[in-house]
Amino acid sequence: MTRKTKTRVLAATVAVFLVAHGWIGFGFQPKMSDTRLYAMYAFLFESAARTGQSPYDAYESSRRDSNRAYNRPAPQFDEITIEYPPLALELLRAAFAFVADSSGTRVLHQNDIDEWTQGFRHLYFFMHAVVLILATLWLRRHGFACTWGLAVGTVAGVVLLYVLYDRLDLCLGFLLLAALAALVTGHRYLAMMALAAAVNLKLVPVLLVPLFLLGALPESVLTNGRLGRASLRAMARALMAFAASGLAIVLPFRLAWGPRVWDFLAYHGKRGLQIESTWSSLLLLAAKLGYPAKIEHVFGADEVVGPGTPTLAKASVVVMLGVLFMIYAIVWRSIRRASPEDSVQNPATSRLTLAEQRPQLFVWGSFAVLSAAMATSKVFSPQYLCWFLPALLLVEPARRIRESIPLVVFLVACGLTTLVYPVLWSEMVRASMKEGQVVIFLPTLRATLLVLGRNSIWVAFCVLALIQLRSANVVAQAVSAPGATTIRKSRRHRR
Repeated sequence: MTRKTKTRVLAATVAVFLVAHGWIGFGFQPKMSDTRLYAMYAFLFESAARTGQSPYDAYESSRRDSNRAYNRPAPQFDEITIEYPPLALELLRAAFAFVADSSGTRVLHQNDIDEWTQGFRHLYFFMHAVVLILATLWLRRHGFACTWGLAVGTVAGVVLLYVLYDRLDLCLGFLLLAALAALVTGHRYLAMMALAAAVNLKLVPVLLVPLFLLGALPESVLTNGRLGRASLRAMARALMAFAASGLAIVLPFRLAWGPRVWDFLAYHGKRGLQIESTWSSLLLLAAKLGYPAKIEHVFGADEVVGPGTPTLAKASVVVMLGVLFMIYAIVWRSIRRASPEDSVQNPATSRLTLAEQRPQLFVWGSFAVLSAAMATSKVFSPQYLCWFLPALLLVEPARRIRESIPLVVFLVACGLTTLVYPVLWSEMVRASMKEGQVVIFLPTLRATLLVLGRNSIWVAFCVLALIQLRSANVVAQAVSAPGATTIRKSRRHRR
């Protein structure tokens, strides 16, 4: 395929993306959406900002006033605590650009909520389009073929249309794309800064810090698979860039809003086993065999509660860390397989970082870490899959059919996720009134098997990501042999 043909194929793929996702952003109206809840958050926080009040105090005050007005009991911890980090709260205010406000003050009316929710979806589509187009142009200059990843991401976005532009998670995907793209093109400090921004939006990307520190190492510092002083200094500088950037983001919020900016840590630490998590799917299957499980609506979600579930929720963190340790051991072993003589003999690679030398190892390594964290966590919400969509631009085209299997499995997981929520959600959460109280029944067998199947497919994607990173490392070693060059290496060397 000639360069001109490749450009035409890429342009056609971008056009398909714009049409399909433009319809999702402007024409699609999901019946179940979190944007109205976001709108109420945003208007409350905007009002608090005008009066100089912390959004956390304003939210707690509004919930307590509401309970008193309706003669309800005092709200519990999860009812008065905001689950989002401060950077996420600030992003909610961006959609006010789409809300007509001639008076200079904003009062919560239905028309305002409708304008805000539509503005939120429109804004996310515009951001998605701009980020992907600019990232594609920039990555092509560095030798990345983005058509395959853009095509898969387009299909996955259409499959996830119910959550794509209705949650904050796609913004996290933008930051992960920026961080990974900077890492694999040699901009190590920019990568750490983008990763710090992602952590301030949602805490999970902090699990990628060790991988990014390895990727920031110069290729030439690895000798006999051991880290020397030069490599430790490089890692320390990268870690300082990450810490300084994270502090620069959170410090203004801490000074303005006080210590409650850390409330989200306690909120998520106290959460139980969300109904869609891998752990809950196993417990729901056990419930069909006699395990005394029940469903409770707490922390803004539906959780599976039964004997031993608090202990299992705590143990899930240990299991997650153990799995991530194994993944990093595999990554480190793959890096150690490199021949140190190659980086010395080949001047085209001696100035590269490990992530530049083996970009697909770090792309798939990031996918493996994030997917493993999701699979072993006590919470697995459907919008989490949106984290991966922008970063698919970095996936190189499959050279063999076997290499396309991981992304096919990813698309299957997206499809099953949409079947769980919202298609069969009425079978997942079956609520009714009993003696004046809401009672939530266990999911149907079909819904239980569906969510268990989705989680099993997701575990398979994690395993395939590990296999893919190992095979990508083998290819990178072959390319890095003396005398071999790539577009990325030659351009980096000329700089």
